[in-house]
Parts: sequence; C-alpha cells; structure tokens
Amino acid sequence: MFPCYLDLKWSSFYGKHQQWQAFNHIVFYFGFNVYFLYFIGFSPYSHVIEFNELLWHMQPFITEWPQYFTATNLEWKKLLQPDKYKDIIIDSLRFLVNDQRIKLYAFVIMINHVHLIWQMLPFIDPKDVQRDFLKYTAGKIKADLAIYHQSVLEHFLVNAKDRKYQFWERNSLSVELRTPKTFIQKMEYIHSNPVRAGLCAVPENYKYSSAQFYEIGIDDWGFLTNYKEYSSGIGICSVVGVSRRAIVPFLYQVLGNTNNKTITGGFLLQFNCWCSLAT
Repeated sequence: MFPCYLDLKWSSFYGKHQQWQAFNHIVFYFGFNVYFLYFIGFSPYSHVIEFNELLWHMQPFITEWPQYFTATNLEWKKLLQPDKYKDIIIDSLRFLVNDQRIKLYAFVIMINHVHLIWQMLPFIDPKDVQRDFLKYTAGKIKADLAIYHQSVLEHFLVNAKDRKYQFWERNSLSVELRTPKTFIQKMEYIHSNPVRAGLCAVPENYKYSSAQFYEIGIDDWGFLTNYKEYSSGIGICSVVGVSRRAIVPFLYQVLGNTNNKTITGGFLLQFNCWCSLAT
C-alpha cells in the first residue's frame, strides 16, 4: 500500500455505548477508490480483538506531513564541530528509524545546527519525537563534555528554572512540506549548506549529509528513505459531511455483522488525502 498523507478535520464522535469502550482507533480503509475515516469501538462484552486481525481489511496510515526540522545550538555556538558529537546525532536518528517512529528523507549536520526532513510514522506524535531527539542528544553530549571538556561545558551554563545547562535553542523550527516542489526546495537547501559554508566543493563530498545518497546512490547510513516515495504521484480527495448513518452499514459489512461490536463512529467533516506512489 502506498503512503497516504492526510489533512484531517472532524467533529465530536458519538455512541450510546461510548462509556463501555475498551479502545478507540482511527482506521483508514482504502479500496475501489473509496475513502473512509472512522472510529471503531468494542463493548466490554465482546471478545478482545487485536488490531492485527483487522489488517486483512485495512492498514494503518501516515497522518503527518513530512517536516523540515531545524535544531540550533545555544547562541549558535559550535557545539557540533567535533565529529564525535555529530555521531551522537547520527545514532539518535538511526534509533528513531529502527524504532519505527520516523522516516528520514534528508539531513545535514553542521557545526552548530542540524537540518532534517523527516516524517512521523502512524500513531507517532511529532512533539514527542522532537523532545526525545533533543533531550537524548543533549544528554549524551553533556556527559562527554563533563568528562573530557569541562571548560567547554561551562559555556552552556544557563541556571534556568528547568535546567542547569542548555545545548539547543528553544522553539526549534518545524515546517510541514505539503507539496513536492517545497519538499525538493528544502532538500536542496539542506544539501547545499556545507558548500555555502565553504566545507566542501560539492554537496556529496560532505560526510554528515544525505547528499551522497541522492547524488551517487551510496547509503553509508542505512536509515534513509528516498524522497521519491513522497513526491512521485499526487491525488486529492475531499469528502464533506460523511454521516455515521451512511458509514456504519459499510463498517458492519467489512468487519462482520456481530451483535457485540459497537461502532462508536461520529461525523466526519472533511479530510484531504495526498497519495504518493513510488516509481
């Protein structure tokens, strides 16, 4: 199944058995060019049904657009100049990919900031990933500085209410990339960073970047996803005013008409679907 990127808006959901719900789950059913978004709930009297049992009919979907993310070291200090600190960034990105929390399309690690294009996988909150990424990398760098470079560590002393040291600027930049044109513009900007900084003659000669992956097809990192998964096809589908009355009979047909299953559904106001098919 190819990736689906959704911009969702919906109203409150209803159901007379809502207080009995064991769980609610957003599910996207794709077939015959018909798109539905709905909630499924089960009363406590039903048998426990694992989500995997539903995958024969449907698959989880990606709800977050790819994001252009920038994290900058405090006051643009050159914290990431040593390669060992760039490697900490790499290790964190590798973990996030292997833990199936993100897709990583592009990155560059400069001496005082990081640019990424990443995308959250299903059921992953971008704020949680950003927080964990910055917290983990700051903690690892702080531990190394405390042992080997105490004089450098003092340059990051802030004595704030919530922290003694600060390594990343607050309010990191995060921009949704909603068109292939914008996506490619940001990726080219990322890859040209080292050239503009005078660190290399061409983007693919800079080690801590995804440029080599795209320019000559070499993946030294093992955690990148080609941007063509995002940009090679587009289709827009909008549905307005899909009622619970109209969709519930379809759900019973898909899931099986079992008396102890309760569709807690609701009212879908609108969704926009951006579909991409890799070539």
